[in-house]
Amino acid sequence: MSNQVHVSEDTCPPEQDTLVYVAFLRALSPHVDALAGGEALEDLAAALALRDARLADEVARIDMSAWSDTLELEIAHTRIFVRGQVPPYETAYLQPSIVGHVGELADIAGFYKAFGFEVSKERTDHLLVELEFAAFLAAKEAAAIAAGHEEGTVIVGSARRTFYQDHFGCWLNAYAAKLEEKEPGVPYTALVDLLASWVTVDCRNHGVMPRRPMETPGAGVFAGIDTDDNPLECMGCPAEEMSEALTNFLPEAGLPTPDGTDG
Repeated sequence: MSNQVHVSEDTCPPEQDTLVYVAFLRALSPHVDALAGGEALEDLAAALALRDARLADEVARIDMSAWSDTLELEIAHTRIFVRGQVPPYETAYLQPSIVGHVGELADIAGFYKAFGFEVSKERTDHLLVELEFAAFLAAKEAAAIAAGHEEGTVIVGSARRTFYQDHFGCWLNAYAAKLEEKEPGVPYTALVDLLASWVTVDCRNHGVMPRRPMETPGAGVFAGIDTDDNPLECMGCPAEEMSEALTNFLPEAGLPTPDGTDG
C-alpha cells in the first residue's frame, strides 16, 4: 500500500517550496559570505514565512554572534559536510541489506538520471546533493504548472512524493539529532535541524509518510570508522556550484536565481 495521499498543488504551491529549498541551499553552501553577512538567513526566514510561520521564527534563533569570521565558517562547513564525525549520507541511517546499500544508491541515481540531474563531485546520497535535487524537482513542478503541462505536473509531483517517502524524508531527523550531539553550537547544526523540521512539514503537506530509519543513527556503512584517524572520504565539495539543471529551471518557474536575477 502506498504511503502517499494526493494533495492539491493549490495547498502546497511548488514555487514556494522551491524558494525554501533554494534558501536552504544558499545557507548551507560552502560559499559562506551570505551566511556570515546575514543575507542567507534573511532569505531563509522570508521563504519559510510563506509556508510555515513557526519555522520562519526559528531562523531568528540561530546565533551567528560568534561566527562573523568567514574562515571559521569555512572550517566548520568542511568539518561537518566533508570530513566530519557525523556522516552526511542517507545510507548511514538506513538498515543495510545483505548487499549493503547498493539498492538505495541505485534508486537515488535512477531518480537523478530520469530527470537529467547530474552529480559529478559527490556521492548521490550526500545531504547537499539530495537537497539540491529536492529544489530541482520543486522548480520543475512549478515550471510544469506555469506552462499548463498537466501530465508533466502529475509526473513530477509523483516523483517528488516518492523521493521524499523513500529517501529525502527518511533520515534527516536522525542526522540532525546526531549532529546536535557531536557539533552543538555550530550554525550548520541549527540549519540542518531546521531543514529536518521543514522536510517533515513538507512531507506532511504532500501526504507522505517516509519510511523509518534504523534504530541506531549513524550505524550504517560508516559504523566503526574512527573519523579522527580515518576521516570520511569525499570526492569534492558538494554544492560548490548550483547545478545547471536547477539554475535553468528557476527562470522557467518564474523564480529568482540565487544571484537575485528574475526569470
